[in-house]
Amino acid sequence: MIGRRWGGFRKMVPALQLPITDPGIVLTTVILLAAAVVAGALPMVSYLNVFIAQLKGGLAGAAIGLATYYLIARKFNPIAWAMFGVTFVAAFLLGMVGESGRRGILGVLMAIGWMWWYFGLRHQTLFSKVVKFGAIGIFTFVVVMMYASFRGQGGTGPSGRGGYTITKRATQIAEFAKNPTIQRGAIFNMLGSDAPTDTMFIMENYPGSYEYDPFNGLKFFIANPIPRAIWPSKPSGMGVKVQKQLATGGNLGIGILGHGWSEGGWLGIAGYAIFFGALMGAVDRLIRDRAWNPYFLAAIGSNLGNVFGIARGETSLFMVLVFSGFVGAVAVMYAAKMICGPIMASGRPLLTTTNQWIAEPVQEDFVEDPEYGVEYDEGVEYAESEYEGATGHSRLV
Repeated sequence: MIGRRWGGFRKMVPALQLPITDPGIVLTTVILLAAAVVAGALPMVSYLNVFIAQLKGGLAGAAIGLATYYLIARKFNPIAWAMFGVTFVAAFLLGMVGESGRRGILGVLMAIGWMWWYFGLRHQTLFSKVVKFGAIGIFTFVVVMMYASFRGQGGTGPSGRGGYTITKRATQIAEFAKNPTIQRGAIFNMLGSDAPTDTMFIMENYPGSYEYDPFNGLKFFIANPIPRAIWPSKPSGMGVKVQKQLATGGNLGIGILGHGWSEGGWLGIAGYAIFFGALMGAVDRLIRDRAWNPYFLAAIGSNLGNVFGIARGETSLFMVLVFSGFVGAVAVMYAAKMICGPIMASGRPLLTTTNQWIAEPVQEDFVEDPEYGVEYDEGVEYAESEYEGATGHSRLV
């Protein structure tokens, strides 16, 4: 309730008023994908390169999101299928570059389902939703499970990215295609997590063996962009701290409960619950108000793999990746508008069955409807201001 009534939140989040036209969607997709390729190809040998690499997931996720929208709107157009195929392959490869985690490719696959839901599935019958969404869910599970068979292989080398380069990943996929096998225990590895045991360690040892660290997650989030060379003692993630306390060499994801407890016991857990509850409520309200805008939904859904991992991983780090990915996608989208604005505004509106209503004339009694007016009166005025003129056609963004 607090988050849903947080009216000032949407004023802080860019509306992404870009032209919803064929040139607009295609050009923005191409520019996003190009930026993601550059970010993924950079060796992590300097602070700037590492910073840019954090944007890779959001850029690739937004690109495949817009490519999915274009395919939904132009499902019988071979160009739409070709663009989707190229974008998917590139984004999928980028999701594996520089890391052995699964969140990158998971984010790409979830972005497809995310856009398909909002611009195709959500107004279909329940049976159709279950079958189609279930199909993409099963496909995602199988693909991620197959990736788990080789995701940790070849993790050495002087590349500065653990050896996980675009070339390396492409070679691994080609080799896997020749002999597709799923390792024994892959399902357990998919479902298993060290978050419960790490959380138990924290609950047993905080504040006995170690002191609480209030607001560590917030401090880590704010301090993350500052180079450690400038601030050697800047806050570290709880996963790193627990890793040292347990004297283990593996990466640890202590989960959201572990983070909350380490910052203040039950009070810390309650604080995390209130914060994320308010944040999710505000984001949910924002998505509801802008569910017609493919640019916004592609950007907000560009890093769902890391959103999925917030509860069971390094919560503060994943929040950094989600935030930086969204900001990066928004920045590139606005850059595309600045560079190609007149071209993007040409052409007819590119709408689907779920957002074609924004091209229809406004009904005089639309806002007067009691049910709509009570719940959404403030949002109507706000949404109307966003529709105005972004495609060169009145009331279209």
